[in-house]
Amino acid sequence: MSVVTQLTRVERPRIDMDQIEMLYRNLGPYGAEAVIASGLDDVSGKLSLVHIAACTGPTEELHKALRDAALAADQIGLVGLAQTARDAMQCIEDGDPIAEAATLSRLGRLGDGAIGALNAVRTVSG
Repeated sequence: MSVVTQLTRVERPRIDMDQIEMLYRNLGPYGAEAVIASGLDDVSGKLSLVHIAACTGPTEELHKALRDAALAADQIGLVGLAQTARDAMQCIEDGDPIAEAATLSRLGRLGDGAIGALNAVRTVSG
């Protein structure tokens, strides 16, 4: 009898610290906090739309939701999340549903960790 081992994959979000520092430098602590908090809400909403589009929508809707999620993530320095969203877009464009599913799964893992990671950075930066 074979033993099946379930692997748990933990993704560490990549954060562009230069982007975060620029926000604090240009906007001050209160302004940067407001932009980051709003950006996190935006990213969260965009990722929800990605999930809905992946489950129910046509491919065009998923592609648009991924593009919007990438733009929102870039604005607040979540470069790993943004790149993974763009990678998923490329899978759609390549017509590779298996790579698309794997990349969307990775996007979900990164999205789960991004808010906590950025909040930890905000605590240190603020």
